Amino acid sequence: MLAQYVRAQLALASISAVVYSVSMAFLHYPYPLVLGIVGGALEFIPIAGWLIAAAMMLLGGWLAGAPWIWMAVVIAVWKTVEGVVVSPRIMGHRLALEPITVLFALMAGGQIGGLLGVILSVPAAAVLRILWLERSGGENAAAAS
Repeated sequence: MLAQYVRAQLALASISAVVYSVSMAFLHYPYPLVLGIVGGALEFIPIAGWLIAAAMMLLGGWLAGAPWIWMAVVIAVWKTVEGVVVSPRIMGHRLALEPITVLFALMAGGQIGGLLGVILSVPAAAVLRILWLERSGGENAAAAS
């Protein structure tokens, strides 16, 4: 289950790197591929990673005279779409959870445990799902005999 979680995180980071790179290339940023890859890699750091990446990309655009305000809009839109649509679907698919379950797990984990709760909520939901299936599977086998 942990391997599936890491694969899902890698997929999300890769998609973010592509979105960032393409957006910066379209906006004529210097070194869009490098900045996009670094931005995607920083997605592995919960909460602070994307903030560091956004600051780095926006500062680079401002210093280069690129339209950094449009990049800020792209980042805001992408993070919203990623958090509401993309992440729950990828995490849910990889961990065999419904997207709504992933959303609720993230919200509950954040309320209960803050940053650590957000980090651990989806793997915990996946483990609870496995335990539930094992329990109900055992009862069904006993009832069948």
